[in-house]
Amino acid sequence: MDGTSLTIPKDALASLEGHWIIENKGVVPDILVDAPPDEAVTQNDWELDVAVKKALEAIRKSPPLRFKAPAPLPAYPPAGSEPGASFDGPSSDCVSSAGKEKWSCKN
Repeated sequence: MDGTSLTIPKDALASLEGHWIIENKGVVPDILVDAPPDEAVTQNDWELDVAVKKALEAIRKSPPLRFKAPAPLPAYPPAGSEPGASFDGPSSDCVSSAGKEKWSCKN
């Protein structure tokens, strides 16, 4: 077999006014592109080329806003006071001072 498959549509869309939409007419494109008959042979996608060209023109006419990055966040907890990388508690490299809630870890 050549791997061809067939799908059967099983859904339909209706507008809020109760009319069937898309059925029997497809979606009307925003920009009509007449592809040359040799498109399949040349493997050029004329519709994609026109879409990219139009998108780049729109970006040139109205460039996206550029935002200034915020200042870096401070280290939290302060560097050197955090326990080992474990969710169950400090790693075996860390020891607790008796009666205190402070851990000291070997690096």
